[in-house]
Amino acid sequence: MTSNEAVSKVAAALEGAGIPYMLVGSYSSNMYGVARSTQDADFVV
Repeated sequence: MTSNEAVSKVAAALEGAGIPYMLVGSYSSNMYGVARSTQDADFVV
């Protein structure tokens, strides 16, 4: 499983349960073009 697949599955599970969340940290900054060396995904629930 890739990191994109893992983040998608967690996000889908949270959305399916109606739990509000926010994706933060290096994963989200990488998606916006601000490169960081780590590839972790941090969720605020």
